[in-house]
Amino acid sequence: MTGGDVVAVAVLAHATSQQRLAGALLDAAAAAGMSLDLRTMSELATETGIRQEPGRPPSVDPDRPMIWLAVGDHAADDPDERFAQAESYAAARSIAILTRSPVLNRPTSFGSQGTLPMSATAALRGLTPRLRDRVRTEHFTSHAAPVDGEEQEVLDYATGRRSRAYHDGAGPFRSRPAAGRTAWITVAGSRTFGPDVADLHDASRQVAASFGLGLAHVWWACPPDTDATVSRVDAWAWDAALGARVDDVARSLVAWCADPAEARS
Repeated sequence: MTGGDVVAVAVLAHATSQQRLAGALLDAAAAAGMSLDLRTMSELATETGIRQEPGRPPSVDPDRPMIWLAVGDHAADDPDERFAQAESYAAARSIAILTRSPVLNRPTSFGSQGTLPMSATAALRGLTPRLRDRVRTEHFTSHAAPVDGEEQEVLDYATGRRSRAYHDGAGPFRSRPAAGRTAWITVAGSRTFGPDVADLHDASRQVAASFGLGLAHVWWACPPDTDATVSRVDAWAWDAALGARVDDVARSLVAWCADPAEARS
């Protein structure tokens, strides 16, 4: 966006995998009367400086509220280009960590978005003890054997085959109780989107907050006769992941930047 003072920046692949989200963010910012710049990680690293004087903490210039939606570009074929990509990512991540203004999904030393691990299994195991009681447990075994006589969702690591029961295969296997249905809740700033299932919106906020995320997707397994359990957590924000929610999410993220109370949450 050009003209006026830039008050916030969204870091995303605005010309490729997040092009639709980028357009929705600009529309939402314009509707809110707010200036918003779009930057890739490389663009952010090029225009932003990090300075540290002796005895003083590092400072970032320009320092502004940031929506960190960075998705790494596809790895280049040329090794020199891959090196440049890695350098841009490292610089952009450092800027997002050191910026003193609010950063949605601020990266940490533990994760590229909040403290969320890259491994889906590690993410579930990383929930706080109170939330961990609501995790959909998984079993790992080297042989085909049912667990507790329940219907299972099974992944055979040797073949990549998924099924509702064990089958002839080399293993090892990962299994978990089959769920009758699932619920997908998106947390975006102070708002949540998804099916109206008892208490799942509040619980999803707790899951997102436990990883320091202002934008997160939480999938719940909803068996018919027991409480819902968390089956997956991620913070992906590319167009395909957001689907029909892209415009609602964009408005919520712009509201997060515009409202200081939300920015502090």
